[in-house]
Amino acid sequence: MKHPLPTASTSSNASTSEQRTAVSTGQRQTSIIDFSKRPVTDKRRQQITDLLINFVVKDVRPLSALSEEGFRDIMTFFEPGYKIPSHATLWSNIMLQYNTVKARIANEMKDKSVSLTTDLWTSCTMDPYITITAHYITDTWELKSRVLRTTIMPERHTAVNIVQRLKETIEEWDLVVFCTIHDNAALNLAMELCKQFPHHLGCAGHTIQLAIKAGLPEIAKTTDAARRVVSHFRHSSVAVCALKKRQEQLGQRRQLSCAEKITSGCPSSTPSY
Repeated sequence: MKHPLPTASTSSNASTSEQRTAVSTGQRQTSIIDFSKRPVTDKRRQQITDLLINFVVKDVRPLSALSEEGFRDIMTFFEPGYKIPSHATLWSNIMLQYNTVKARIANEMKDKSVSLTTDLWTSCTMDPYITITAHYITDTWELKSRVLRTTIMPERHTAVNIVQRLKETIEEWDLVVFCTIHDNAALNLAMELCKQFPHHLGCAGHTIQLAIKAGLPEIAKTTDAARRVVSHFRHSSVAVCALKKRQEQLGQRRQLSCAEKITSGCPSSTPSY
């Protein structure tokens, strides 16, 4: 005689029996609460720390961002068992990463002919800085540009001081310098570079900019006038408010605000040398 087909009641009884058996044998699925309370292994703890360091380095964030209450709330929600390291520990890890990357780049530039450019700039807090960038071609014929130094430069930006910073960078990285690039208008710097380095060139971008300014005076007058207008709105909140009101009267869209959309053109798109 054939066995009867299982009914819904029979299936339900079987399912209940299996659940009871699982409970009786200590088997159960991991709940979300249990998952959140799982211990953090040393490997995962290091992975999270590395990600925090990448967050600080890649996004140029201060270490204090990791101590903010909102950020800590996020970390507690996603990984309750992880404790954010102290600033000293994080800084130690950042320096370790810096030394690792520096050694890799130094090895990549070893015995290569390197050209150097410098950029003299001022931060929003009016601190003077110098950035030195190396340009070279790898063994696979790939052009590389690496920032070797960005450091505060409180001394006057004279030719002698700039050359001294270049020499310090060359010694630190043990570079074989092929050429140094300088601003065409900086004659004193060009002469000082000529004394220290046999090969030096004026910046091509700055040369083109000077040629345009000299050859097309009418365009230069127009761009200078536009630059003054932009500068006026950038330095006057009263003027910006008046401009916004006038735009509303003319029915222009909000995104046409000069304070947000107009960018001031620079005399040259090239760095200052």
